[in-house]
Amino acid sequence: MIVVEIILLICLGALLLTYVLYPGMLALVSVVLRPGQPAQVSNNALPHLTVLIPVHNAAARIIQKLINTLQTSYPIHKLHIEVGLDGCTDGTADAVRQFAAQSNQLRIVESETRIGKAALLNQMVEAADTDVLVITDVDAQLEPGTFELLVAALADVRVGIASSDLIAVKPNASAVAVAESQYASLERMTKQIESAGWGVCMGVYGPCYAIRKRAYGQIPSGFVGDDLFVTLAALHKGYRSLLVQGATCRLAVASDAQTEFKRKARIAAGCYQNLGYWFPRLFQLPFAAGIAFLVHKAVRWLGPVWLLGILVTSLLAAMYEQPLGYLWPFQLGCLLLAGGLLLERRGFRYMGPLNRIGHFYAMHVAMAAGFLQYVTGNVKPFWEPTARKPISQ
Repeated sequence: MIVVEIILLICLGALLLTYVLYPGMLALVSVVLRPGQPAQVSNNALPHLTVLIPVHNAAARIIQKLINTLQTSYPIHKLHIEVGLDGCTDGTADAVRQFAAQSNQLRIVESETRIGKAALLNQMVEAADTDVLVITDVDAQLEPGTFELLVAALADVRVGIASSDLIAVKPNASAVAVAESQYASLERMTKQIESAGWGVCMGVYGPCYAIRKRAYGQIPSGFVGDDLFVTLAALHKGYRSLLVQGATCRLAVASDAQTEFKRKARIAAGCYQNLGYWFPRLFQLPFAAGIAFLVHKAVRWLGPVWLLGILVTSLLAAMYEQPLGYLWPFQLGCLLLAGGLLLERRGFRYMGPLNRIGHFYAMHVAMAAGFLQYVTGNVKPFWEPTARKPISQ
């Protein structure tokens, strides 16, 4: 029984390490090593900038995105836009061509057949003419000053990639939207103190980030975790990665449980792809980046294993009337809460602490689903835009 209890404590400790101890340690480090904000760059010194927008079937949203991009405060004569079309079939291509006919700042990179976001991004980066690139999603709403702050971060030659500060917007008060917004806020805080303390933001926010063209690493074919791969590739080349506070990007979270579950499973599959690729290269990363990857990412991605280990070992402990045996009914109760959250559309709703617990367990069930996709080779490189409600202006 000693072995069982040791395994149970290891599983509990792993979850505590990645979700509580690691962020707490970073908070202490950031107090001592907190760097200042990037220096402002005058308009005359700002470099030419290419904004890359990969899309698939976004006819209803692409024009608004282009207008939002052009209405940022970045000097218009230094702003270039490149739209990547991935086998669009809904009129997106026609809408972009019509817009391009009225603007000499827009260039199109088109694939008539679907090749996936990773392959499309590789082509778009190759086609870009500027050294500084911003990669942004069609649903991301950019705030004025975002580009300037990202560029200012890259003014430090040690920084290769800089993330926007993503604000997760609740489209409504559904249990899923509230829980996901709360979790996103905690993850945002972890990345902020990670960046401030170590100069390593472990995974830029895909909806909007800036990168030096020479810091970009070609994403392997079939990968779906493109933003994390690009971050790790830049770190592998010796650059720093930062999250730039104030460089605001807003994105509505999904309000439907099933939609969010599919999104989380897909993200998890991409995470396991990155784990398989980068874990053998762990010791080639800078020390801080290796620690952040191991503790913030790898240990967290093994969350389903830790939770399953707690359930099995606590059942065994209960059979022998050991003190930790009481954990198994708690585990089952949490799984029921997760199931209830996923059935929200059918009328099962709750809020408060129970909602957060249910979301935590539902997230790990989605991770397990993503792991199954990864090990069975069922990860599709094509992305379907998540259904989101527009953010009110």
